[in-house]
Amino acid sequence: MADLTVHRFDYSMPSALAAFDVEDFLARARAWVAGTVGPGERVALSASGGVDSTTVAFLLKEVLGDRLHPFFIDDGVRRHIGGREEWEVTAEIFAEFPNFTVIHTAELVIPWFEGIEDGTLKREMFRTLYTLTSNKHLAGLEADWIADGTIRPDIDMTDQNRQIQHNVNLPYSMKKLEPFSALYKPHVRRVAAALGMPRDFAMRIPCPGPAQLLRVGGAFSAAKLRVSKVATDVVESMVCEHLQRLWGEPFRYDEATGVRTPFQYF
Repeated sequence: MADLTVHRFDYSMPSALAAFDVEDFLARARAWVAGTVGPGERVALSASGGVDSTTVAFLLKEVLGDRLHPFFIDDGVRRHIGGREEWEVTAEIFAEFPNFTVIHTAELVIPWFEGIEDGTLKREMFRTLYTLTSNKHLAGLEADWIADGTIRPDIDMTDQNRQIQHNVNLPYSMKKLEPFSALYKPHVRRVAAALGMPRDFAMRIPCPGPAQLLRVGGAFSAAKLRVSKVATDVVESMVCEHLQRLWGEPFRYDEATGVRTPFQYF
């Protein structure tokens, strides 16, 4: 029988953000990955385009090289960023990853949500479709592991039944690797900076996994989705432009507290 267990990097986190030793974390995380993933084993990575999974990808690339296979599922419910689909922006971020793949499933996924109103049901359906698509891709890759950007709040919110997270406890068909399972968002941002990722990316706002699916009010429709994607992009762009004029930068970040302002745009 296949080993379907979740392997989480158990790192002892300090109580204060200032006490987080990012170089110590990186050294231990690299060693953990090297010791957990067997020689010759392939690791697929579910890339959302967000800070968490992308930072994990850059860390794993250092350790695994071409044994890392990142993929992005373009299910049609992702954001527009600067007038472009999120998969296009993500593909640019992963341009130096030789095995990066975009899986286009929008035509199959969006019809399933027509008329669905309940947010929790939307999340559950998204998880199911996301997992089915992922497992089909993983079988074709003949990968040994699936990794993603799961962080501590994702796990806590799911375990406490506060909100279903799209990336926790998924019924994957293989072992799961969670290198950032001890971290919170401010720690991930520090790791991203230490790995040399651009500041504007390291400080990108969080976005829910089901993305625009949850921002469509009332019963879901493809027409509402199109409006939501454009409206979200316009609002985010206008806020950034306003703050750039006001502050000389599109956001402010407090290194001591890990608070990004604005935290969200809505």
